[in-house]
Amino acid sequence: MPLVPAGEPGHRDFKTDNVYFFMFNHQHRRIRCAVTLQALENFDPQLDRRFDTVKCLEAHREQIASAKFDIGNIETDDTVMVRAADV
Repeated sequence: MPLVPAGEPGHRDFKTDNVYFFMFNHQHRRIRCAVTLQALENFDPQLDRRFDTVKCLEAHREQIASAKFDIGNIETDDTVMVRAADV
């Protein structure tokens, strides 16, 4: 079952250069997700890293995390992590 947005904005971690966000699974459980900036750039080649990361994430959030979650591709810390190679 695909993940659905939790209605919360994502946030960028400048140390890791990842954008983190939450989504809900079909049981309405919050699932922590993250996407690398390189993966976001694959979705939007014109991405301005200084301003557009969360906006780009919001446009693609379901597409970004649901496919990996559906196949059970979850990190050891229970995060669905999307990398450039996944896009």
